[in-house]
Formats: sequence, structure tokens, C-alpha cells
Amino acid sequence: MKYCVDTVEPQYISGWCFDETRLDQNVTLELYIDHQKVSEEKADIHRQDLKEHGMHPTGDAGFHFVLGDRYLTERNHIEIMVKESGYGLSLGDALTTFRQQTVSQSSFQREKGDCCILHVGMHMTDSFTMQNNLSNNENNVNFFYIDLKMPGYNMPLYTLFSDGTKTGRYIPVPDYSEQGTDSLQKYIDKQFRTFVEDDAQGKTCVLSCAGVSTMKRDELSALRTYLFGFFEKVRVVAYVQTPIAHMKHMFMESVKRGSADFASLHLLYPHYRDRLENLDDVWGKENVFLYPFEKEALSHGNIVDDLLMRNHLKVKNSQFRDGDVPLSLEAASFLYLFYKYSPALYGREKASEHTNDMLLTYMESFGTKCFKFSMNVFITALTKQSNQDTAA
Repeated sequence: MKYCVDTVEPQYISGWCFDETRLDQNVTLELYIDHQKVSEEKADIHRQDLKEHGMHPTGDAGFHFVLGDRYLTERNHIEIMVKESGYGLSLGDALTTFRQQTVSQSSFQREKGDCCILHVGMHMTDSFTMQNNLSNNENNVNFFYIDLKMPGYNMPLYTLFSDGTKTGRYIPVPDYSEQGTDSLQKYIDKQFRTFVEDDAQGKTCVLSCAGVSTMKRDELSALRTYLFGFFEKVRVVAYVQTPIAHMKHMFMESVKRGSADFASLHLLYPHYRDRLENLDDVWGKENVFLYPFEKEALSHGNIVDDLLMRNHLKVKNSQFRDGDVPLSLEAASFLYLFYKYSPALYGREKASEHTNDMLLTYMESFGTKCFKFSMNVFITALTKQSNQDTAA
């Protein structure tokens, strides 16, 4: 039996375990506290480190026990057993470290009801999928998702601090455009306070907002001050694509809108540095966690499952909906030519939008080849953008 218990915390135990003689079968682990069985989990969570180091062919051998209302202390007797064989796992250094720490020295999850996990929804990283899956708080076991019940990927919270709101550019609810920014902001603030103070007591809170990555430094500082009025700690989490993947997805969106232009491809280059440095400067590097948005790197290939795993959160129903299906090479080629040579068929009128929506729905299942940029196309765009940056 190969295994390692990585972490023992008051409400969380994690590690990996597998039977080297049966690598195609995941073992089942039982957790006993003071000689009573309290939980049972399959060791099937993806651990990229196991795969990269050649320890396991797929890496699907991780486990984590989330204890919910139960709170471990250094006086508890803790055992983890392999159900199939009765083999006992030694908790080793992880247990020794845990016993040496006091409750006051514990990580953010040991604080009860005073932590906010702020998911910064970078563009084209399935933020909408994240929010849709987590908004049903009846399924959430040890955390509360803050859903302001307004359109725009929780854009309203961004609206409280952005200069764009003052010009009316980012007001997410049409009815409030006439009543003014002050009225909208008071409503949003009231909604947020209601969720946090009335519904989220005693739980870690998760807040996902798509606009945070584009906020200026002073706006981020205002958001930070606001959140620390409700929480003792804030953990900032973001998923980031590689530049070429970001440009490909942005190009796909322009294809869908009928505005794709290879000559302007360099304009799609993501300028991550300023955005990410602002997050580090305002929140502190130790509180900002960046993860790759790549299907192979995500737990079970799903961003929602990955966020929960990395932050020790748990839901009753772990069947998450995947994000948007990317267009195939055939579909992207057809749409590009269709909109390029039939511009009159594309428009913003109701009839045109309906036709376009029907066409896009059909295109989602059309073709089998994967759309990719050639490296020459990417390098040309990158060089052009670099030259413009240098000239500026």
C-alpha cells in the first residue's frame, strides 16, 4: 500500500493512497475518531503531482475528509483504515504538526464563519459555470455561496466600487439606470449584508465575481476594506489561461459574434501582469492563489470540483455541469466565412439575434476536429503586440 497523509487540521484531513498491486481500482478509506467511524471516502481525487512524478498512472488517488460540525483537537484519537484490507495509515508528521499547533494558530478554515473565499472570475474561465453550480446553498455542506440574485456574474459587487458605474456603463439592472447609481449601490449593499449577516453565519463564504480582475488598484483597495468589514480573512482565488488559450477562446467568441478578424488578433492578447500585480499588491501575495485553467490540471476536469477540493469545501451533490463546449474547427470555419460574406444576415435586431442563436446552437454539435491556432499565427500576433507595447 502506498500512501501519504499530507494535512491534518481541525475540520479537514487530506492525502493520497493506492494499492500498487491494483492501480486500476481506487481504495475506500474509513475515518475513525476516538474509535468511532465518522466518515468514508473513495481515494479518487485527481493529484497531478502523483502523475507527474510517475507514482500513479492517472493521479486519481487523492482523498480528503471534511468534518463539517465536528472539530478535532490534539486530544482526539484519529485513525484512517483501508476498508478493503483493514490496513491502517500512519498519520506521521501531519499529525505531529497538528498536535503542536494551537487552535488559534490554525489556518483560515479553522476560524468559524470569518473567512471569505473570493473567486476572481478571469475572462473565459467558466465563471458562469462556477456560479450556477454553487448558487444552490441547500447542497453546500460546510460553506455558503453569496448569490446577490442579480445578472452579470455577481457584477453588482463590482458595481459598488468601479468608476464605470458612475458613467452608467456597468449598471447591471435596467430599472436602476433611471433611479441613479446611489439607489443601486444602496440596494446591492443591503442585499450583501442580508446574505452575510442573516444566512451565512457559522460558515465559510464563497463569493465569485467576474469584474474584480479589471478593477483599478484603488477600487480593489475599496473592495478589500469593504470585505474586511464582514470577514476576518479573505482568500483570493483565480484561474488563469495560457496566453494562447485565452486568445483562442476570445477569437471563438468573436467568431460567434460575427466580428472575427485575424488582422486584429494581437488585440486579444491578455495583459495579465497589471491585473495580477494589483491583486498581489492589494491583498498580499500570501493571500492570492493562482491556478491553471486547463482541463488536464483541474480536479476531474471541472473548475467547480477543483475550487472545492483546493479550498476544502464540500457539497451534497457532486455532479457539476461542465462549461461551454468549444466550437469545432469545422464549426468555427463555417461561422467565420458565413458572417464574413453574409454580413446582412447578422445584426442586433430581435429577428437576427434569434436566427444567430439557433445557428450557434446547431454549430455546437457540428464537426469533430479541435480548433487550434498554429504557432506561426500566435507568434505573429505576439510580435505585433510586443512592438506596439514597445512603441507606447
